Amino acid sequence: MKKAILLIIIMICWLPLHSNAETIYTWTDQDGSLMFSNSPPPEGVMDYQTTESEPTSTGNQRRTSYDQMVESTVRETNAAEAKREEEEAARTAEKALQAEKQRQASIQVERVRLKQQIETIKNRAVSPTYPNGMKQAQIEAITREIEKLAKQSNLDAAKSQ
Repeated sequence: MKKAILLIIIMICWLPLHSNAETIYTWTDQDGSLMFSNSPPPEGVMDYQTTESEPTSTGNQRRTSYDQMVESTVRETNAAEAKREEEEAARTAEKALQAEKQRQASIQVERVRLKQQIETIKNRAVSPTYPNGMKQAQIEAITREIEKLAKQSNLDAAKSQ
């Protein structure tokens, strides 16, 4: 797209000064760039348009139809660029949404794992080497981890809204 815009600018500056031709040829090259010329396109280009125009009375022989064609191309280029930017923004938003969903799923999996760990500790028998106080301390530590995950999940949800 940038090549096409650059080519249009060069053609706007160069062609009116060096051309008295009244036929403008328009085609798309192999790279997808829109080309303008006052001579026929190279051999092998089958799909091209011609525009017949007359010089204006401004003295620099700038053609009105050529100017209109360039303005139309600039509008089309700007519209295509805006559409591309919108599509890119939509893709970026979709990727962010998918990443957030994956993050939330990971948090949920970790919460389930920690809850299972608490259940395992609760079912473990108390012994002289594993007193009830140690058991409660482990459960409380895991519970704090679950609470951190819940806070993190809530903050992430608030940011996404």
